[in-house]
Amino acid sequence: MRGLTYGPAQTWIAILFALIVALLVLAFIAIGRSSRREVDFDRVKAVGYGVRSWWFVGLAALLVCGVVLSLFQLPYSRAGTPVGAARTIGVEGGQYYWKLTRDAVPAGHVRLSVTSADVNHGLGIYSPRGELIGSVQAMPGYTNTLDLQLDVPGEYTLSCLELCGAGHHKMHAILKVTRS
Repeated sequence: MRGLTYGPAQTWIAILFALIVALLVLAFIAIGRSSRREVDFDRVKAVGYGVRSWWFVGLAALLVCGVVLSLFQLPYSRAGTPVGAARTIGVEGGQYYWKLTRDAVPAGHVRLSVTSADVNHGLGIYSPRGELIGSVQAMPGYTNTLDLQLDVPGEYTLSCLELCGAGHHKMHAILKVTRS
């Protein structure tokens, strides 16, 4: 897909994931090798039940930390609606296309008015760096709006995020953002 690349954050997450998987594989190998000898089941049971509570608390704390830290990475504006006069762009989705009323706008506040000509589509807009910065549902007979602050000039890719048929994978459009 043209214009979409993985950024440094995704690369580091992939590396961290690979390291965790490698450590888990090594742990399973070590456990497998150590389990060949006879052990007292009552002792194992007592230790296991003791560790289980702490394991649960640790995993729950890790999950809460992950959720809280990821909230800061959401692609939505924390200040609410973008500032400035909006340039409205009509977007119509159909099998298998996106039709824009304008294909270029100056940087700033942009409002997408999104509808569908046939079936439901999920419109996702990606920055020039390939990051998902917004999404909205495109439905026949209904218009949804999406307000975005597009300050970085470049090509923004519009893609369908909802499986809509055999040509879904080809459903892309480009919105060019120019300097103000």
